[in-house]
Amino acid sequence: MDKQHHITPEQYELLVTHAQIGRTINGLAHDVNNYLGVIMAYAELIDAESNLNPDCQRMIREMTDAVELSSRMLDTLTTISLKNSERIAQCDVPELIDGVAALFSYELNLNRIDVTKNIDLKHITLRINEPKLQRIFMYLVVAAIEIAKESKCSSLLLSAYEQDQYVTLSVGLPGIDLGFQVSQGLFDSFYTFPDSNRMIVGLESACELAASLGGELTVDKQHGLQVVLDTSNLPGELSQD
Repeated sequence: MDKQHHITPEQYELLVTHAQIGRTINGLAHDVNNYLGVIMAYAELIDAESNLNPDCQRMIREMTDAVELSSRMLDTLTTISLKNSERIAQCDVPELIDGVAALFSYELNLNRIDVTKNIDLKHITLRINEPKLQRIFMYLVVAAIEIAKESKCSSLLLSAYEQDQYVTLSVGLPGIDLGFQVSQGLFDSFYTFPDSNRMIVGLESACELAASLGGELTVDKQHGLQVVLDTSNLPGELSQD
């Protein structure tokens, strides 16, 4: 795209603030996971008591479920924040989608944006650089949330589907045509909506990350923002496990 986008001093300050906060993620996630481990250990000790009444058993189960969910969210944050990682591993695609979506559950609820998921995969896992793929999907979700808020869209559709040797992860905005945003430079750095100060960052980086995985970032009328991965370029086979 030839169109250039300039950021205001306020937007620059926000970016710097977020960057500094991002530096703390690994240490924070490690410490909080330790605290969650203590909570889980005591909850399991209490649950082992044979004389608990049904209400207490239910509350303990809810506590351990909440701890496990929190731990998975922290694991996702930690993986995404790995710098320049070239780690190749088996990646569970539905779990990746769930993990990234969970990171934005508060913002989605706050803006009354409903999330639905559609997983249509013959093969659940693929061998890939998981931190890069998580980061790409995170950028797609962030961009979609900003577009949803700007367009007064109340829902997102997170999908994964497979066709021939291609696996696609997408974030759709039902009823929203992204053609205008693309024509205005959606994939450029610091894209800002014409009628507001709302800014999208990350899609340019997502394009580069997708290319490094042998894939491509595209916009589809039906599925919205998506990353298309050519599995023949990946260092391993797809798996149903």
